[in-house]
Amino acid sequence: MNRFMYAVRGGGKTVEAVERAGIEYAFDAGEQPEARAVTAGPWGAGGGVVLGKEAALFGYYPDAQEWRSLDKEQTAWVGLPKGGRLPTAVDLYRRRPLDGRAVKMANGELWQVPIARTLEYGEGPDDVRAVHLLPVSTQYDVVSGEWTAGEIVSAYRLLWDLAEEWWNTCVREAEAVEEGAPVRFTFTRLHEAALQALQFNYRVGPVEASWLGILNDLVCKDILDTLVDLRGIETRLKKKMLSASVSRCGGGA
Repeated sequence: MNRFMYAVRGGGKTVEAVERAGIEYAFDAGEQPEARAVTAGPWGAGGGVVLGKEAALFGYYPDAQEWRSLDKEQTAWVGLPKGGRLPTAVDLYRRRPLDGRAVKMANGELWQVPIARTLEYGEGPDDVRAVHLLPVSTQYDVVSGEWTAGEIVSAYRLLWDLAEEWWNTCVREAEAVEEGAPVRFTFTRLHEAALQALQFNYRVGPVEASWLGILNDLVCKDILDTLVDLRGIETRLKKKMLSASVSRCGGGA
């Protein structure tokens, strides 16, 4: 494996350093990163800690590594060995990813994007409802002896909110096009939302994504369209329309 490593200025425990740097996304839940104290870092003189997991050339070796700042205060940095291969989707894939669909990134790699929301069609023309495809809490009823599904697990609630935000924006945009006044995500919000969706399956942040060259505006739209299962919805809708057409033809015979 070949994952990124992180350098954080200042002391403290590993968990504190991760929180201070805002790099919780870089590690799986419950994963304990390796930590190595350093007397200097990419920021220059002064103590800090290098954090990582399955990272090559772990530690701080300025002549053999490339480091990029994660924030304007230069509190935290992300690094890789110079001349080494960049981490791939396989390297950054989480231990417990969500089901989804492969989307081609700007660098040509296929990354698995989770599907959080879709539409279910019934028999009638207006019989349609939105459903989520995310983990839920469960409850056992001692009277009925049945297990019942509850709310979306809190750790995945953000993904549902992202899907709702993108879906509602797409609907508003479609309505606005008819009125001649399109409504769109800002360029930054488009990238933020797409990256947040990817983070549920991959250990990657905005600087890492830029370093890997995985995003552009078209890829971001593909990611968010996948999040709301746009392709699956279109496929099922076409089948439903075809089935209705066949039924009408058969009924008129």
